[in-house]
Formats: sequence, C-alpha cells, structure tokens
Amino acid sequence: LASIQDAFQGVDVVVNLASVVSPSLRSRDRLEEVNVVGTRNVLAAAEAAGVDRFVQVSSAAALGYTDDPLTPADESFKFDWSIARAKNKFYMLSKYRADVEVEASRRNGLASVIVYPGLMFGPGDHHNTAKLIRSIKAGKVVASLPGGNNVVDVRDVGRGIVTILQQGVREGNYLLSGWNLTFDHIIRTIAAEVGARPPRMILPAGLRPLLYWTFWLAESLNRRELDLSASDTDSAFRFRYFDNSKAKRTLGWEPAYTFERTIADALVWMESGGIA
Repeated sequence: LASIQDAFQGVDVVVNLASVVSPSLRSRDRLEEVNVVGTRNVLAAAEAAGVDRFVQVSSAAALGYTDDPLTPADESFKFDWSIARAKNKFYMLSKYRADVEVEASRRNGLASVIVYPGLMFGPGDHHNTAKLIRSIKAGKVVASLPGGNNVVDVRDVGRGIVTILQQGVREGNYLLSGWNLTFDHIIRTIAAEVGARPPRMILPAGLRPLLYWTFWLAESLNRRELDLSASDTDSAFRFRYFDNSKAKRTLGWEPAYTFERTIADALVWMESGGIA
C-alpha cells in the first residue's frame, strides 16, 4: 500500500486495470494477492488521497454465468458462487471478490464504476487469446467445444472506459461485452483467418466430468502450469453469454468490431511482432 500512495496524490480519477488472468490451480495465491488484496490497496490509496472517481475494470467472469444460451446474464444476475468454488474457478472468484471490495468502498462514499468486459481479443495480446490463435494455426485444436462465450474487441472495451470517463459517470456497473458465440464458431472463424483446417467434430457434452477430473488430477500432480487447466475444460462445456443492453441504453456504447475483423487485426499485429 505504501508503495502506491504517493502516486494517487492530486489525482481526480483512478482506473484500476491491474489483474492476473489465470485459470490454473497453482495461481490461487497470486490471484488472491493481486486481484483481491491489490484492489483493496488501490481503493485504500484512492480514498486516502481524496480521489473523486474510481473505475474498476473487472471481468464478465465476475458475474458468473447462466449456462443457458437463451438467457444471457446481465449486471443484476445473481450467481451461485458455490458452483465456482466446487470447480476451483479461482480466477472468477478473485474477480468477484475484488468487486465486493469496490462495492464496499462505494457504500463508504467513494464514487465508483465497475465495468465487465467479455473475453477480449485483438491487437496487443501476446499471451491469453494469442495462445489460442497460435494453437489453431498449428493444428493443435483437433475438436471443437460444445459451449460458448462472449467475445469482445479490446479496442471496444477501451472506448467504453473512455466513454464512462468523458460522460462523468460516477456510479453503476456496466457489461462491456460483445458477441455471444459458440466455441465452434469462434474456432472456425480463427481457423479461416489463419488458413487452418477447422476441427471436424464437437466434443460430446457427456465428456465434461471425465475431462474435468482428468485435468484436475494432471494439474495436481504437476509442479508447472499446464497449457490447459481443469477450469478451462469445465468452461468449454458451459455457455457464458452476457447482455450488454444497459451499456447500449445508458452510455450509447456498443461494440464496433465484428469478431472476424478483430481476429484479422489481431493476426496482423501478431505477424508484425513475429509471434503468430
């Protein structure tokens, strides 16, 4: 806390983007340290410095999921967090608990906004979604997945945050989510862009328990992080769809980039940096 206090002096608005993104069982302590305790420290420094507004860049994961493709979650959705605890979804839990800290600070008088991006793709990512693009290009993804997720261009998320700052929004929670797509659609779109053959089959939904516990055991026995986690395998069979109507209605924001355009631009950026 002491290391960041001076940086907050004379500041009007704080935007907290700091976060660890990892589904690994081995990241549990670091997720707690950075995402939860780190947010608590940033809030304390902001309050002590008399900051006027605070914007927390959370994640749609912090809202949970309905697991129903016909009923996307919105900002008011109440998730049963015992489900996440049972499946060792420590990233989701850490983002949720960080937002609890923000909401507590809000009740104590700090004007704050929480934004929930969907799964971000686009130029600039060399780790998370870039790894998926490289895997599909290399032909390592041999089967599509039966679930779905919400994807959004990182540039749309950035524009949403700027919109909140420019409009002087002081309170509220907003989903900056993009397109609700099946994993099969996501994988096929990426495969078409990178010139790879798409998978010929979708994994049967009944494989979820077997794959989850297989990867849980593999993670538990390995000292290093695996490329695929037990949490990942569980999520592959879920529908994590979200409704961004509130942001459209109250902020005048909506995603400008199609998923196809996002992947095309991400690939150009990756190729220019030699990481494709």
